[in-house]
Amino acid sequence: MARVKLNNVAMNLLQNVRPDIHPARWPVESQERALDRLSGPWRDCLRRCHGLQAVTVGSSLILPARGRGDDGCRIPNHALLTADTALPPWPDMPVIRADWRHWPVRPGSLDMVILPLDVTHLAHLSALVGEIATALGPDAWLLVMTQAGLLDRWCRYGMPLAARRHLALREAHWGDARKLSLLPPAWSHYWSAQWQNLLPGTAQWTVQLWQKETLCPVSPERRGGRRPATAWSGAWAPQPRAGASHIKNPVKDCA
Repeated sequence: MARVKLNNVAMNLLQNVRPDIHPARWPVESQERALDRLSGPWRDCLRRCHGLQAVTVGSSLILPARGRGDDGCRIPNHALLTADTALPPWPDMPVIRADWRHWPVRPGSLDMVILPLDVTHLAHLSALVGEIATALGPDAWLLVMTQAGLLDRWCRYGMPLAARRHLALREAHWGDARKLSLLPPAWSHYWSAQWQNLLPGTAQWTVQLWQKETLCPVSPERRGGRRPATAWSGAWAPQPRAGASHIKNPVKDCA
């Protein structure tokens, strides 16, 4: 009996590796089921972000937050960056027309980038992640949503690219869109890219919140270790004892 059970588990794993089990483009029913399951983690990640300027990368995926005011995000100014001529999902959202590899955005000017990873992004994934990292300001956020067959490629290639661009993974949620889930909700915080690479197909979507690391990163891990204001142990810069009283005409001397 144990051997039969083990063989059944092995067959299930082999079937999950087949590309037709989790194709890049899902049926409508599976997409709706996935949106329903990942909408909670998506909103939780959005609530952690703050700032003024955000950009959403154009994608064929439907975002869990259908509107701009019900997602809990504290960033007021959003724009859509897309190479397509199609209308944006929200008519009042400004549209930035640009190729994935060339962003007309000033470096370090964005507080958040939302990336619903699509099939069209794979050809320029390295350049896309590089442009995102360049456009993000200090301690800014990258919110990634990956579904279906693209998840395995994001775990294998996209996540190492983000780490090499000095982006730190702050939060990750994993799940699937099957009626009978192979990844229980309790595992959503403990799953990892390494496990996904070993057991492809176990998870079918992920919501990940990355943060750009700077020379002085602001992270929950380091906030608790900061010294209070009264514990400053530095020294003031040396000041001249005579002060500035010996300068008769400061304006003339400065000229």
